[in-house]
Amino acid sequence: MGRIVNRFAKDMAMIDAEVYETISSVSDNALEVLGILVIISMIMPWFMFPGIGITVLFYFVGRAYIRTNLALRRIVSISRSPIYTFFGDSVIGLVTIRAFAANNRFYDKILKLTDGLNRPEIFMWSMNRWLAVRNDFLSGVIVFVTGALVVSSGSIDPGVAGAVLTLALQFTHSMLWLVRNYNMNELNMNAVERVMEYIQISQEPAATEHGKAPAAWPTEGDIRVESLSVQYSVDTPLVLKDLSFEIRPREKIGVVGRTGSGKSTLALTLLRFVDITEGRIFINGIDISQINLADLRSRVTIIPQDPLLFSGSIRFNLDPFGEHDDAILWSALRHAHLIDGEVQAEASAAEIVVNENGNEEENANQNKNERVKITLDSHVSEGGSNFSQGERQLIALARALVRRSKVLILDEATSSVDRDTDDNIQTTIRNEFGEATLLTIAHR
Repeated sequence: MGRIVNRFAKDMAMIDAEVYETISSVSDNALEVLGILVIISMIMPWFMFPGIGITVLFYFVGRAYIRTNLALRRIVSISRSPIYTFFGDSVIGLVTIRAFAANNRFYDKILKLTDGLNRPEIFMWSMNRWLAVRNDFLSGVIVFVTGALVVSSGSIDPGVAGAVLTLALQFTHSMLWLVRNYNMNELNMNAVERVMEYIQISQEPAATEHGKAPAAWPTEGDIRVESLSVQYSVDTPLVLKDLSFEIRPREKIGVVGRTGSGKSTLALTLLRFVDITEGRIFINGIDISQINLADLRSRVTIIPQDPLLFSGSIRFNLDPFGEHDDAILWSALRHAHLIDGEVQAEASAAEIVVNENGNEEENANQNKNERVKITLDSHVSEGGSNFSQGERQLIALARALVRRSKVLILDEATSSVDRDTDDNIQTTIRNEFGEATLLTIAHR
């Protein structure tokens, strides 16, 4: 995540604000250097030879400076990303950090990461001083050579001689800024390169007319997997190898195995979040590789172990496209055991008080600190950070109840709830998803 933030923050800021400016500066400095060489050479043709020599020396000095600075800038960019990641994780987990009195440990960690960023930054500034020293030396050399040529010629007007010496000083100054601006341009192009890496990442296939799924698909929910092999990239081993099985409509199947055996990978493959290396998967007789991704993922529901909630309201997270009325949403909340009791559709504007165990209380008890208020309009922070892990899983279950898909995948969907709530959820799944095909991934 830190690398992505770095791309959209620092790198994009460079591209928007600095790329054009540095390209323009490099062009101006290059024309200025060329113009000075031409003017001095027209007045003193012999200057062309030491001028070219000094230019060659500047080239080698500049090349060493640019190569080192580019390497240091890459280290700076790499060192900055962990700081973004660590800061974001610390903000999200601030309550946990304070609960375990880990403030000092995290403080020491951020200082260590900051020191890791400052080291290459210091060397980058040192490289500027390194360049300035060599520029001053070469400036003295070219002024000395120019003065010697002026004195040796003996026929140059004093005013012209002064102009030549002034241009010689300006020559080294322009060369210094040419090298520095060219270096800045290379650094900015490095930012462009890093952003282009993301632009060139292969995209998911676009929707096509041929890939539209039938309106009522899937009607039965049967699944057939034939010789399925899956790997995350071409240079990694197969996670699933030659897997074949068939699930009949409305069957409830448990997927078990040790950690890392590929249970979650199978779930992701059914939704084409992971590409199939070999084999085919059929849902209700249709090869999922031939179906548009939007159709596939809207007809198959998954409740992951770490569900994602969007910033907004409970209503938006349950029904982001506004396809269902409030009565259905309230019913989903009740069956997911986020609230208890009979709640009428018109109660959507009322506040339901829920205690830590999910039991409904009367509004008279809302002064108790351990109780929170939940309505369809209750605010959900980014990532659902204002809800516990168990509550986020229950909201994801409610979302699945609203969608009523014929194929439902539960990936450790009750791993963060207590035993009583787990039993209630199992009862809800048996009662509410009796006509659906269920794949349950669980360690217990």
